[in-house]
Amino acid sequence: MNTRNEVQPATDDRREPSDTSDRSDTGDRSDAQPEAQQSSQSSQSSGKSLFSVLVGNCLEWYDWGIFTVFAATFAPSFFPGDDPVASLLGALAIYAVGFFFRPLGGLLLGSFTDRRGRRAGMIVAMLLMAGGSALIAVAPTYESAGVLAPAVMLIARALQGISTGGEAGASYTYLAEAAPNGRRGLFGSLGYVSATVGVLLANSVGLWVHAQFSEAAVSSWGWRLGFGLGAVLGLWGIYLRRALPETEAFRSARASRTASGAAAGTGMFDILTRYPLVALKIFGLTSGAAVWYYIFASYLPEYAAHRGLAHGSALTASIIAQAVLIAALPLLGALSDRVGHRLHLVTFATLATLSAVPLLTLLKPTFGSLVLVQSAGLLIFAVCGSAVGSTMAEQLPTEVRAAGLGLPYALSVAVFGGTAPFTIEWLNSRDLAGLFPWYVAALCAITLVSALRLREGRHGDLRDLSPVK
Repeated sequence: MNTRNEVQPATDDRREPSDTSDRSDTGDRSDAQPEAQQSSQSSQSSGKSLFSVLVGNCLEWYDWGIFTVFAATFAPSFFPGDDPVASLLGALAIYAVGFFFRPLGGLLLGSFTDRRGRRAGMIVAMLLMAGGSALIAVAPTYESAGVLAPAVMLIARALQGISTGGEAGASYTYLAEAAPNGRRGLFGSLGYVSATVGVLLANSVGLWVHAQFSEAAVSSWGWRLGFGLGAVLGLWGIYLRRALPETEAFRSARASRTASGAAAGTGMFDILTRYPLVALKIFGLTSGAAVWYYIFASYLPEYAAHRGLAHGSALTASIIAQAVLIAALPLLGALSDRVGHRLHLVTFATLATLSAVPLLTLLKPTFGSLVLVQSAGLLIFAVCGSAVGSTMAEQLPTEVRAAGLGLPYALSVAVFGGTAPFTIEWLNSRDLAGLFPWYVAALCAITLVSALRLREGRHGDLRDLSPVK
């Protein structure tokens, strides 16, 4: 393998101990105390920063997930008709629109993040997401506003799509750059933990709303409570992120640009013109992972509920499965730092390719079947989620990392993840539901090929990383 394509090991900054025979014991003790105090303060600051990033990411994913939780409930209010399948397809089409705006967010907010900083990118992403939730919470129904109703929903989902596309590049980059060497897998896995907690929170709010109010009340106005809560929580997320420090990798890159007189950041399309193979690998890597995650984490409860399972039972099953994912992610993230990030991605893709057809064929609209299938699917995904964020960051240099990660990732999620629920319903309406598991298996095979082409970078220093071209 060409050595230029390998991640260079992190520079060891430790120096040989100098002769200290002329230094008194008192001097040693006086030096050690400030160093210990600085180390403690640094650790506390790092912990607060990690907390702020993860809470913000959690709230982002709550806002995104609450749409799926209530999609079948509010669909008739915005897409009226005698056919409930047609109404659901209308809601899922709006759901998919949010995905199709994600590449725009990956490009615009990713480029903004590479120029202005990871913190600034995450703040803007949170602002857009909270604004979208607020708009949905007050959106008029078709009965009161006609075609304006789905138009308002479309605008809100577009804002949320741009937000999520930018959030991925900014937050995954921040976590990878902020992680100590040798712990990027663990830190990256916590990003998926926080996202899953957000989805879990959305499911829990949905469960509470359905338990507290009648079905008529939930269909009429109760579903709006979840979106209103998301808008309020988004303001808290913005407040937390304002206090975040920038990563050392970004500060170093900015200082180097200033010293050399280079322009801040890079061109918006540099990831495609300078690093097309890296972009293609990230796109392929994400294809199977995206459809796998959105089917097993978000859509299966609505799928089962629409086919006869009570909403409360479907959401309870989903909460159990997501708890399995949350427990597995940090353990597998720490393991990936020992055995290799790429190995985890190859393992996930292999397992997913082989199990897609059996798992999805087993699914029935019963509580037990949903718990079993969803838990198994999310446990398999945990192998991917434990390493994918850090691995993508390790393929790119600092000056294009957020956009270089965010654009191909968001584009692949839009093409494959965003269309997955709609594809299922469309195939079901034509009695072709049996084709979907094979479609998932084929995408996971593409992920496997892409994972095998990635380099292993867990020992690399992200400040000095040269990309694979």
